[in-house]
Amino acid sequence: MNKSKTLKQTVRAALCAALIAVSSFIIIPLSAVPVTLQTFTVCVTAALLGLKWGVVSVSVYILLGAAGLPVFSGFGGGIGVLMGAGGGFIWGFLIMAVIVGFVSDKFGSDIIKMIIAMAVGTVGCYIAGILWYILVYSGGEGIMAVLSVCVFPFILPDAVKIIAAATIVSRLKKRLN
Repeated sequence: MNKSKTLKQTVRAALCAALIAVSSFIIIPLSAVPVTLQTFTVCVTAALLGLKWGVVSVSVYILLGAAGLPVFSGFGGGIGVLMGAGGGFIWGFLIMAVIVGFVSDKFGSDIIKMIIAMAVGTVGCYIAGILWYILVYSGGEGIMAVLSVCVFPFILPDAVKIIAAATIVSRLKKRLN
């Protein structure tokens, strides 16, 4: 890759990391559990940048938060957030970026492929979040109790975000390339 293209991808990755941070501040209070636009932005980032640069962008976002910058939901930051009850979901953004970025690179970014990739990536993020929550924070709760807190409230909003992200990516990627 030539220096000009590397610079362009680096700038795009940095911009997307900033957009992920901004999207964490946008809270939609649908129920007792607020919904943010982070998963939407992670999906768009990975689909537009591909596997390598999508993972770089999400990693930069996580590192900024780990360093204490208030880039996580609710203006949170620091290792404590990453080790907290929702930390597994933040780490799960990397799984999402790998899956969506891989599919985008290898199979293209038409809307159906992106919806499937983003749905699978979201499930990967859920699994990471659920496992972390059970291992670290569950007080012996059953799996249904954990799912009712960590997954069920987010399924419909995440489905809407996936459809919106896939639609945007299918239109935007052609213009970016």
